[in-house]
Amino acid sequence: MTTLSTWTSGTPGTATIGTSTGVPTLVADGATVITATFEGIAGTAVLTVHSGIAESITVAPATASIDVGGTQPFTATTLFSDGTKCDATAGVTWTSSAVSIATIASGGVATGVAAGTATITASAGGLFSNSATLTVTPVLTSVTVSPAFPTLDAGGCPFQLKATATYSDGTTSDVTTLSTWSSSNPSIGTVGASTGIAMAVSPGSTTISATFDGKTGTATLTGTAGTLVAISVTPSAASVAAGGTLQFSATGHWSDGSSCEMTTPTSWLSSAPGVATVSSGGLATGVTAGTTTITTSLGAVTSNPATLTVTHVLTSVTVTPDPSLPIHPGCPEQFTATATYSDGTMADVTTLSTWSSSVAAVVAIGANTGFAVGVFCGTTNITAAFGGMTSAAVALTSSCGTLVSISVTPPSALVAAGATQPFTATGTYSDATTCNITVTTSWQSSATSVATVSSGGLATAVATGSATITAIAGAVLGNATLTVP
Repeated sequence: MTTLSTWTSGTPGTATIGTSTGVPTLVADGATVITATFEGIAGTAVLTVHSGIAESITVAPATASIDVGGTQPFTATTLFSDGTKCDATAGVTWTSSAVSIATIASGGVATGVAAGTATITASAGGLFSNSATLTVTPVLTSVTVSPAFPTLDAGGCPFQLKATATYSDGTTSDVTTLSTWSSSNPSIGTVGASTGIAMAVSPGSTTISATFDGKTGTATLTGTAGTLVAISVTPSAASVAAGGTLQFSATGHWSDGSSCEMTTPTSWLSSAPGVATVSSGGLATGVTAGTTTITTSLGAVTSNPATLTVTHVLTSVTVTPDPSLPIHPGCPEQFTATATYSDGTMADVTTLSTWSSSVAAVVAIGANTGFAVGVFCGTTNITAAFGGMTSAAVALTSSCGTLVSISVTPPSALVAAGATQPFTATGTYSDATTCNITVTTSWQSSATSVATVSSGGLATAVATGSATITAIAGAVLGNATLTVP
């Protein structure tokens, strides 16, 4: 009843007040008693006026969001030089940066006009406030469920319904998982309360509803007397080690054209239980090496046969050789990995294994080759991993002995033009050990018009003449002569 009261100031020299508005005008420092009288009843308040200088204006809230047509009140607080504050909401000038998005009244109440963002500010006496951000969102106008008339086989596959929200600005949004779903007759059809996944239970019709933010959309679900047409089992072919397990799954194919994983229990069968058994849930267990077929059925419908091969169990992985002599920097060593199985059979798995050197700075080894090369003097452990098993470590020492000489064999060769001749480089070290360094040395021909030589020591005769074939490792050389008649 502010505007219905009569307002007076006890000390007009300090502050006056609008007799019918209650808005004070400050005159000088001091205090005055403000009185409001309505129907003979008076109320008072003390108004203190100080001479502090206004330093800043703060608008709150700093961020806000409203719907189109909604309102948001803002407040303006003035901070003075003496540290005091006052509510200046009614005394400042309010501004919206985008009146097509939101307007703001003299009392600080903003109104959403259209979707978008506007900046709200307040000013007074040359001071400007911080910028408050007001986001105006469109109004939800409807929720639509699609498809509107789904028809599903009773007892068949689940079906995903979609809920779409439409807003006042014409935009749409998928609100399927944000909606609350329900069925008017769950004995005909059900729907996930937060998923929109529907299933027909029996023949008939039911209304499926999706509710979002106060709006509801509907669809009519019709259940038909569907028929299971076929069952497919996956994987269609697989292998498992004896004692291991493998999960099979069954997909039902229905008369309405839908396909889905079978939720109704089916009967599973292994044609050779001595090779592998299969549980009621489709989990097969390998018993012994061999082959069996896995099938499942429901009523008169039987699946395709899936082939399951049961293999022997891997019992160990062995690395050879176990070198008794050291290698040297630049000297290679080829390792072999052998897998042994529960039936006593063995297989070379060198290129199928993952190789590692415990100290790669001493000996490097190809991750999938088993080819090791000395890098520096020291000791490392070589291992190979295959089929979930890791071999015992093989200790390999890279000697600190230095390369003294290189011997190339054969020392001389007579090669017809167009033919090839492999050469081998053997290094002799200061500790009297030797090493085949053919693949780690550099090769050179003294006369490439007579013969060329590849990085692995393979020479090719080109034309009549004689060439010196040289193996080079650092400052150490080894020579052989190749003659083309």
